[in-house]
Formats: sequence, structure tokens, C-alpha cells
Amino acid sequence: METAEYAGMFKWFEEATFPDPAGARETLRRVSLGLYPGAIKAAMAVFDVVESIAVSRTRVCAAGGIHALTRIQVGAHALSHVRATSYTTVPQPGVDP
Repeated sequence: METAEYAGMFKWFEEATFPDPAGARETLRRVSLGLYPGAIKAAMAVFDVVESIAVSRTRVCAAGGIHALTRIQVGAHALSHVRATSYTTVPQPGVDP
């Protein structure tokens, strides 16, 4: 991971799959009052569990341990682990345990 920040999937989406020679992205940002990048970044962050866990672990290590984070940051870190666990332990229909 190059940088410790969320929305890496969004950056890849913008740079690799959405070339913008005419400046449409900036127009969309202005017209939607910032809703365009914010809503898509949030939606992509929800589904990119691996990246959010990696970013939160990097931030925990950079802060010197979990005790150095705020309660909100600790809650987000714990929630990312719960999300990852729920994705991997959800039973699939038609599969016998």
C-alpha cells in the first residue's frame, strides 16, 4: 500500500477507468456541491474491507498502539474487523455445513 488513506479504490477508478481530458470531474464536483466524489468514495469504502483494515492497522502502528487513538478511531477499527468477519462467515444458500 502506497499511502495510508482510505478511498484507494476510488483513486484507481478515477485515474485508470475514467480519463478526464475535458474536465468533467471538476464540473461534476462543482455542480453536485461535492456530493459526486463523496458519495462514491463512501460506497467504495464500504465494499473495500481489505483496504480499510490495512489503513486502520497502519494508523494504529503509526500512532504507537491502539491506546493512542481516539474512541471513534478505535470504534472504526473494530467495526472494520467485524465487517470482514461477517463477510467471511455468512452461510451460503444451498451449502451444507
